[in-house]
Amino acid sequence: MIVHPIIDQQISLDKTSDNFRWSASVAAFGMILRKSEFVQSFSATDVLKLAQGARGKDVEGYAGNLSEW
Repeated sequence: MIVHPIIDQQISLDKTSDNFRWSASVAAFGMILRKSEFVQSFSATDVLKLAQGARGKDVEGYAGNLSEW
């Protein structure tokens, strides 16, 4: 078994990478869809704003057209 502790470095969300914020928006969207108890007050509008702010260059087009959400 491999154990690797994760240490919270207290980095604010706006200081994280585009990839991190995009991944967080995808995870939050899934949590909203499944009505997770851990999503708290994060709304679909919050997810959209987070995703739009994290698109970066989107060279491959994976982020798609977020206005269709």
